[in-house]
Amino acid sequence: MLNLGYSIFPNGSARYEIHPPPPQLWVCRDTYFIASVDDGLRYVSSGSPPGSQDN
Repeated sequence: MLNLGYSIFPNGSARYEIHPPPPQLWVCRDTYFIASVDDGLRYVSSGSPPGSQDN
């Protein structure tokens, strides 16, 4: 269940929050995925994929 509301802090300030927080995906620049119509999205777990600019 999504809970929307404000958090009130002891100093009187308030912050609007959504609980649970939306999902996040953090990807660093050396993370590779290969997308294709047949296989969908595939993660490359080590190294860089063949044909990439790194090779």
